[in-house]
Amino acid sequence: MEHLNKVIGKYKLTRFIGEGGMASVYEGTHERLGTKVAVKILNPVLTANKEIRLRFENEARFMASLNHPNITKVIDFDEQPEMLSIVMELLEGQDLSSLIKSGGR
Repeated sequence: MEHLNKVIGKYKLTRFIGEGGMASVYEGTHERLGTKVAVKILNPVLTANKEIRLRFENEARFMASLNHPNITKVIDFDEQPEMLSIVMELLEGQDLSSLIKSGGR
């Protein structure tokens, strides 16, 4: 939650959503339009590794090339010296872990 209230590109990070082994995800709001997005930020420790930076950028490029109703759309990619982030559409609803716990497989 170290990135709350920071601005990434045109998006202010307003809410922590979750994290995995390599990245954290935040809800962000476009500063001028007010639209909501999800911002995936690569773990700062991993950002120093050139190979991991390239993999993260390739992930963004690959995801941006996909167009399917069941795949989150990539809106933008932001690269700063100590931070990489992928900006995606924000999907509202229950996370997969909660859904499985409440209704089984």
